[in-house]
Amino acid sequence: MPLSFQIDFIDSKKNGGKLLVVNGFRFFRNKKRGSRQYWKCSNYYKEKCPAIAIYDETSFNLRLCHQHRHNTSNDIAEKKIKVDPID
Repeated sequence: MPLSFQIDFIDSKKNGGKLLVVNGFRFFRNKKRGSRQYWKCSNYYKEKCPAIAIYDETSFNLRLCHQHRHNTSNDIAEKKIKVDPID
């Protein structure tokens, strides 16, 4: 059975950019190479959280790497969108 993610993009209060929200965890875009976007956990600097998300714009594939070292980001309002990843 494929995994399901609840994702959304929200506006960042810091720089006006976008944040990726996956299952209640926020990520900021770290870099983009080709069609792939690399997102780091928003607690990367504060708590050294190693979690990253890799999103491929061509295949719409979202891959999550590493475990978070903290609870979800409960201070955000997120829309529930069900996305089934493509393997």
